[in-house]
Amino acid sequence: MTDVTLPDDLTDQVASVTSQELSAFVEAAVRQVLVSRRTRNLERARIAPVGGAGVLPDVDLTRWADTMDLQPTGLGA
Repeated sequence: MTDVTLPDDLTDQVASVTSQELSAFVEAAVRQVLVSRRTRNLERARIAPVGGAGVLPDVDLTRWADTMDLQPTGLGA
């Protein structure tokens, strides 16, 4: 558990827009921000084709983590 200090006016605003407990509201807000950032990071990633031959055999583009593992990284890649 972590303590968070918020200004009174902010906690009053939260109370005026929801019936949730403040801790539940903050938890949901933090989770939403984290999901949003992950989604933006995925949208920025691009698959770089090599040699114009398209995707390599056996590459499943629906499995994003596996696809990213196949991408070259660093300057010497």
